[in-house]
Amino acid sequence: MLTLTEIETLAQRYAESYRQLEAAVQTLEDGVRTLKRKAMPSIRRLAEESASHKSTVLAAITDSKALFEKPRSRLLAGVKVGLQKRRGKVVIDDEEATIRRVRELLPKNQAELVIHVSESVHKPAVYDLVAGDLKRLGIKIDADTDEAIAKIAGADIESMVDALLAKDDAAETEAAR
Repeated sequence: MLTLTEIETLAQRYAESYRQLEAAVQTLEDGVRTLKRKAMPSIRRLAEESASHKSTVLAAITDSKALFEKPRSRLLAGVKVGLQKRRGKVVIDDEEATIRRVRELLPKNQAELVIHVSESVHKPAVYDLVAGDLKRLGIKIDADTDEAIAKIAGADIESMVDALLAKDDAAETEAAR
């Protein structure tokens, strides 16, 4: 078993390496911000130009609906253009009355498909119950044991690094294909 002084030395090494990692991530973020700042004017201009062209194409299709009776859509210059049926929006003015009518007018098996009923235990509220109540209700709290922790106070850089590494790994996997 180590002494508290030895564990403190290990923690100091960890803290120093974490500070170095934090600085490296900050350097990366600064570089990304600089690149974004340089690229954003062009991206904004191109996005506006693209939206304008799309709007022009949509207006042309709307004005020329007869061209899209059969087939209703075509692939032109890599762009799918034409008409498609838009999915309608369900509007129910009085849900209780509608549920009542569904139960009265539709067969039971069809009504069960249309009416959504859900009931479950609200797990966050369970943590507020005392041990005696949990036992009477047949609820167990699993995996509530002690675990060793080593975390830099007030820092959340680890999740950011994990996300960066995951993105980098995904990019490498995609590039290998």
